[in-house]
Amino acid sequence: MKIENDYKVQHDKKVLNIGDRKAIGAKISDALEGKAATSIKKQNYIIKNISSSSLLKKLLFTDISELDLGVDWENINWEDRAQVTTLIAEVIEFLDNN
Repeated sequence: MKIENDYKVQHDKKVLNIGDRKAIGAKISDALEGKAATSIKKQNYIIKNISSSSLLKKLLFTDISELDLGVDWENINWEDRAQVTTLIAEVIEFLDNN
């Protein structure tokens, strides 16, 4: 199960197709045979395009945790790439409109 979860994180997938299942099967086979596993590549966060230098300045110099976004900052799962990416997009949109 760990190999499958690691694969999902590595490839930023929630649903696996047959090709993914074959790749996971190969990784499991390698693990059972004691072959060295390749390291998991960290995925980059995708940030919405920033349209102006003033928006970039706002993003860099604003304490976004103080903005009225309705975000419960204490309960964000910072390991959940989708949640963090969505939050970043919301912050940028809010700053762009205010």
